Amino acid sequence: MSRPTTGSIRRLRRIGRYLLKHPRLVWKFNMQSDPGEIVIRTDADWAGCRRSRKSTSGGTSSVGNHCIKAWSKTQAVIAKSSAESELYGVVRGACEGLGVKTLCEDMGSQVSVRLELDATAAKGILDRQGLAKVRHIDVNCLWLQEQCAKKLIPLEKIPGEHNSADLMTKHLASPVIIRHTEKLSLEFRGGRAEKAAKLHSVVKRDRQASALRKADRSIVSFGDASKCDYWSERGEKGRWVRVHVTPRTTSFAPGNAPRGPGRKTRLVEMRSTQGVDSVGRRFQQEDDWTRNPCPTTVGPAWTGRTTFLVDKNHTNLYGTDQRRQRIEVSNFTSANADMDLDYDDGSSTFSS
Repeated sequence: MSRPTTGSIRRLRRIGRYLLKHPRLVWKFNMQSDPGEIVIRTDADWAGCRRSRKSTSGGTSSVGNHCIKAWSKTQAVIAKSSAESELYGVVRGACEGLGVKTLCEDMGSQVSVRLELDATAAKGILDRQGLAKVRHIDVNCLWLQEQCAKKLIPLEKIPGEHNSADLMTKHLASPVIIRHTEKLSLEFRGGRAEKAAKLHSVVKRDRQASALRKADRSIVSFGDASKCDYWSERGEKGRWVRVHVTPRTTSFAPGNAPRGPGRKTRLVEMRSTQGVDSVGRRFQQEDDWTRNPCPTTVGPAWTGRTTFLVDKNHTNLYGTDQRRQRIEVSNFTSANADMDLDYDDGSSTFSS
């Protein structure tokens, strides 16, 4: 993201086209009998990265017809042959299979692991003992030879077109992608999940209700225990509402408030203030905040909220710059004061 290239935008467009056609992938877990076996399918893309020439390992872990895990990760070392890259991919798949097996044993289920791959050369390296002519391969990979010799992780050669792990390492045609996803009990669907939409609406409704309760509490009781003032509404419903939980003695103007109305927001002149003072008396008043942008004293200390409405039918006199509106109003007020002073001087000279 920090140094994008033309290839980056090309890949981004490819992802966008894919998401536009397939916005949602559903993992299906239908009822099935206990298979008693974990099937691991692995594949590798040798020197797939054009810059670093590192390979990519990918695979899937399935229990019966249920796909429980899928991964795709760049290999840490640079493989010098396709057999070496496939070997690293098989080792990663074996680690994933043993991890799932251990998890099943902790839950009281005894299962075995079967590893399927489409690389003949990698299978040949694992079926023999030692490294022979491939001594540059990491020695840590030799433990898999021991597992295969003990028949703990049997290897099975499958055709490449039947290996669903190709989804994690290669760019495939649409019919091939659909065939592999069906094999893994995955299904492409459009739109959005109904449960996710309901959950989002419930969370949003609860958040809005909590904000309204906090705002209503500020105008009922004096001196709430909250930390500081905040905006309960920031133009979502055509108004800006500032909740004052810290006692104050002056009216509120949106000029210097953090996260307040920006330069493209124009507010109407009328300001509505309601709350409760330190004595416990509730009050509500409306005034023109543009006549005196500076804070004015309301009375005793009070807490509550101040509401500003967004002017959607404003003229182009001030544009949409709300700060310039306050400056113009301030200059207009000072200019009127100077005119009144000159008029008084002129009238006194004329009368004399």
